[in-house]
Amino acid sequence: MTVTQQAVDDCVQWAVENGSKIPSEYEFKYNKLSGTSCVASKAFTSTTDPLEIHKSVVLTNTVAKHGLEKYVSEHESLGSLPPNALLKLFIVLLKKNILGAGLNFDFENGKKSDFYQPYIKVLPEDILSPLLWNDSEVALLQGSDLILKRNSILQNQIVPEFNAVLSKFSFPKDKNVEVTLQDYVWAHLIVTSRGFPAILISDDASSKNEAFLWPIVDFLNHESTANVKWNYTDPYLTFTSSTETKGIGKGQEIFNNYGDNKTTDDLLLSYGFLPTAPVQDDFTMITLRVPSKEVFSECEKTHYIKFDEVLESSTDNSCIVKFKAYGKFNLPINLIKFFSYLCKLSKETFLSVRSTLEGLDQLLKIMDSKLKFYKKKLQSTKQCRETVISLIKNYKNVMKQIFQSNIDIIQQFEKNLIATSLKNDTMKSFKTCIKEDTVFQNSLLLVFGTFDYNKLKEQNLLQQILLLYIVKQGKTPANQALGTTNTIIKNTFIQTGKEIEVDTEDLKEYTALYNTFFPSLERKIPEVYGNGWTLQDFVVADTVVDRTCWQRPINQEIFFIEQKPYSLM
Repeated sequence: MTVTQQAVDDCVQWAVENGSKIPSEYEFKYNKLSGTSCVASKAFTSTTDPLEIHKSVVLTNTVAKHGLEKYVSEHESLGSLPPNALLKLFIVLLKKNILGAGLNFDFENGKKSDFYQPYIKVLPEDILSPLLWNDSEVALLQGSDLILKRNSILQNQIVPEFNAVLSKFSFPKDKNVEVTLQDYVWAHLIVTSRGFPAILISDDASSKNEAFLWPIVDFLNHESTANVKWNYTDPYLTFTSSTETKGIGKGQEIFNNYGDNKTTDDLLLSYGFLPTAPVQDDFTMITLRVPSKEVFSECEKTHYIKFDEVLESSTDNSCIVKFKAYGKFNLPINLIKFFSYLCKLSKETFLSVRSTLEGLDQLLKIMDSKLKFYKKKLQSTKQCRETVISLIKNYKNVMKQIFQSNIDIIQQFEKNLIATSLKNDTMKSFKTCIKEDTVFQNSLLLVFGTFDYNKLKEQNLLQQILLLYIVKQGKTPANQALGTTNTIIKNTFIQTGKEIEVDTEDLKEYTALYNTFFPSLERKIPEVYGNGWTLQDFVVADTVVDRTCWQRPINQEIFFIEQKPYSLM
């Protein structure tokens, strides 16, 4: 079926003939590109009458149940079906009847089987939701959260629902009735994109998810800022577009408002369309696996990390956790705290600046990989429709904006955290420490021929020099003024030496490095390296690196950070 302007006009006339009141200010139009819409035939005022749609033309689950009862298989009950399953099947069958299925339906008030045909004829045939994309189109976004959501909706909701509802009915073999999964997905989208909450018209609605179809009013497009009111006073469902905040001039579109909490993914999956920019409060989900429920519990109870969604595994002790990453000026605090938790040492009972910076590095890697994914050029095939390709390009642009915004916000947070920590002397740059410690500088010049930080980095010597510096700070007696004392390192070295147990395997790991420098350094520069340096000291120094050091990915600069609790709100 192809929707036409005549079909829209016929539907409006059908509603009027069955008791609806449609003021002349409302003009309904059809366009092949944008579908149905409503515009003002003349300027709206505060006295403009509302749309009043008679309940007789409304399609509900109750109407569907009455219409389908004669086809219920023997001994089957409809009570166990999910909300809206009957309505979806009924819409499909009404459409099939127009195509010649020849089914008869029993309606109240003597309605004929073809009563709803004027409305069914204006329902869009082609809905561009990913739920109806072909395999080639799905492949263009394979691996994205959108496709994961799509697959989950199909596998966990629509397919089981489709099988359940069909199992309840038996249609005459002489009728042309074949309901496919694609038919049912189409009906599912009709309900999700055009449905209104059934609680509006009945306190007896069996579920908060139960919906009904409201002809004529569902011609209006969605606008999150539209000021509208829905009411039901028997026998009319009333739609009012308020003009208190702004007027509606002649020729301007009149919008409905389905609510503000629709994300880009929601709009595309349920409605098959997208705005050109992120919607207000738009977000995407970051999905991660937590190895055990105990870890999840510790995150919540000890570190006060709030998850936006948690799914427990049915096969092991793990959990899937989800965080919302918003597109505008919202620092994802709980997401940052979670990554800080993942990067804390096993014996640490708190989140620290070091674990937070390490966590930010990991989080930025994920964000950057997502951004690169959405920046990839589309490799479409002939099987991909141009309309879908256009939607996917739009979707990728919106996702790029969301992830770039998050990257910018997180990077700024990282810069501020570094600046504050340096200012408070709870963090020191290794590069600065070398510059300040002239005694250590001179020893590097004698051993390596340079004390220039960048040259040492180019020669891949920083890790060796880092261990030498840490042991030097830890082993130098307090009464020997050998360069600048780094209290962060000295205190951590002494404390770590008391806490850890060094075994044979630990010593083997550092034997080659120790033998490279000792005893030769002790003989050459005894004032620096002559305080009884041992192989065990290097094992301790390596643990100090784990506890206090962070290397900035952008330039590989190493920082020493005091090991103490840090609060992220």
